[in-house]
Amino acid sequence: MIVSRHLLCLTFLLLAPVQAALAADPKGADFSNAWFNWAWFAGAKLDGANFTGAKMLGAQLQGADLSKVVGLSETQLRFACSDSATRLPPGIATPRCPF
Repeated sequence: MIVSRHLLCLTFLLLAPVQAALAADPKGADFSNAWFNWAWFAGAKLDGANFTGAKMLGAQLQGADLSKVVGLSETQLRFACSDSATRLPPGIATPRCPF
């Protein structure tokens, strides 16, 4: 149980800046080479954001609009979670949550 609490605190500390950026105006943001492991993007609209080289393990993309982002690939999303409402750039298949 102690390990779980520490992991939860660490996850919150790591994701707090991401959530703050998304709460502001994420359009056109430079997220290149960022680590978005287990980050919550659900419902976000990210027009023009740069995701080149970003790590997306377990990222929650349900209902997010990433249709106009730059530098996003299917390989990056292989272990991300999305749903039928998730919008991705042309040519990128909607990933199923592997977890």
